[in-house]
Amino acid sequence: AMQYVLPYYWRGLEIIPRFTYYLPLPATIADYSKNHQRGLQKANKCDFKLSVDATAAEMIALFKQNKGAEIKLLNDHHYFAMEQLVSSFLPRNMAHVLSCRDANGKLVAALIGYTYKEVFTYYLGTITEQGKKDQAMVWLITEAMQYAQQLGCTIFDFEGSMMEPIEKFFRGFGANYKSYYTIKKKLFTQ
Repeated sequence: AMQYVLPYYWRGLEIIPRFTYYLPLPATIADYSKNHQRGLQKANKCDFKLSVDATAAEMIALFKQNKGAEIKLLNDHHYFAMEQLVSSFLPRNMAHVLSCRDANGKLVAALIGYTYKEVFTYYLGTITEQGKKDQAMVWLITEAMQYAQQLGCTIFDFEGSMMEPIEKFFRGFGANYKSYYTIKKKLFTQ
């Protein structure tokens, strides 16, 4: 990743630091925070099943009903674009929709990840209220790490971990902080 960004600054471009967390695979549960270890123990009692055949539309619909309802900036155009992106990468085996189903087969958590070279990048996740109570996302991410390793990935990238509660959650898996920069043209108003 590019770290020397001064030439872009000198050209008048805006340099924005961003942060993510990388976790070398294989991951070990012993490196999880105590909260995540307890959460995984609780989740393991729920008889969850991993599914890799959920559709992007099904996962996005679950997101819209739960977390998406809180995010007013997202609309149907954005959700359609997400679905199209996943659909274009699925045949190349670069997009993966992983879901957690309860003992009755009900979808309680899901995530979309992308693979490139040896990196599995967490793109988007969602969970129901019952899934939160049962710690389904801790379970699902643990399963996703094992799935990524089976694909030959050596890094699990928790992309998008700049929001405080999400950052803390991702860090709980024992992931390491990593910074990077985005560069964009400054908009001048005169």
